[in-house]
Amino acid sequence: MSDNNYFSDLGTSLEIQREDHLNQRGQLRYLGDGWQFLANLHQYQTINDNVSSPYQRTPQLLLTGNESLSEKAALSYSAEYVRFERDRKDFFSNSADILRTDAQRVHFRPSITHRNSRPWGFMNSELTLWHSNYDFDFPTGADTSNIPDSVTAGIASIDSGLYFDRDFTLADSDYSQSLEPRLMLLHVEKNNQQPTLDSFRYFDTSQLSFSYNNLFDRYGWSGNDRVSATSQATIGVSSASMINAALRKPALLSLKPITPQTGKAMICAQAILTVMSPAPTWHYWRSGISPRHFAYVTTLKLIVTASAWKSRTIG
Repeated sequence: MSDNNYFSDLGTSLEIQREDHLNQRGQLRYLGDGWQFLANLHQYQTINDNVSSPYQRTPQLLLTGNESLSEKAALSYSAEYVRFERDRKDFFSNSADILRTDAQRVHFRPSITHRNSRPWGFMNSELTLWHSNYDFDFPTGADTSNIPDSVTAGIASIDSGLYFDRDFTLADSDYSQSLEPRLMLLHVEKNNQQPTLDSFRYFDTSQLSFSYNNLFDRYGWSGNDRVSATSQATIGVSSASMINAALRKPALLSLKPITPQTGKAMICAQAILTVMSPAPTWHYWRSGISPRHFAYVTTLKLIVTASAWKSRTIG
């Protein structure tokens, strides 16, 4: 783009917003039988002189696949090579600034998963080896004494849950409501390399945003630069109401996300608005087990998710 003021000067009904960086991307993808290969070239054109340019992938090569080992067990794998380059290094006035670093990264992540599913619940266990290896191109004079060139972690998890539902009638309409408690146990053991928290190591990594599903994420970060070393138990409950097979979206209120650096324990709350008949009856989903009765009436349901851990961030 030759005109850096293009977005600020352009006024159209399309309501185009000004951006600091313009995406320039090309991809080639091949799908095989149980595997796929991706070749990706991702660059940016920075049109704001007051910001640094993000890292570019020049290129990224990614192989992922899944192989069945038995009726319930499977092997999945991910292998990646990517070169990260940063344009406009003169944005950083110090020629030895660590943020001028370019790098090549190789990442491997094989996993063995055992899935046990029933109409009334599930229990899934998984073992994962997480490894990233780097070949850095540091600027001359940069302090690299505490920067490891590889990070390895072993990850073990057990994820389990139950399914309940009930039917009720309200205002001459038939409803179904689900209740799904969930428990995940997670242990991540890191290697002996000392972690680095220098910001340049966030090549393609950011902390996950708060959501119910992200509370049960095994890695704690997007991308392949970091993984959280932790021993953690997470408990959650979710619920949804349906009428005529149409899902009513719950209203969620998140109080605080889980962040490994903020403490040893946390309680997250979500408020979900539902309407329930007196003395509702819960039963195991699609099973012949006798119903369980809970005598309460409410129009506002509070979902509490608790997590306790000891953790550090590695990578």
